[in-house]
Amino acid sequence: MAKKMHNTPNLDELEKGKWPSFVTGLKRLAKDKDIAVDLLGQLEASYKTRKGYWKGG
Repeated sequence: MAKKMHNTPNLDELEKGKWPSFVTGLKRLAKDKDIAVDLLGQLEASYKTRKGYWKGG
């Protein structure tokens, strides 16, 4: 991984539940894929700002 992982305290909370979390899988992918690092950063920003960055066509 060339990119540094983003600080993701809000996403970390999702991993603490009793159900499997998609965040765990993304963090595993982020070890090898820079695009997953970027996605985690964008998801964290979305949780902080409460704004969606993905719009349907």
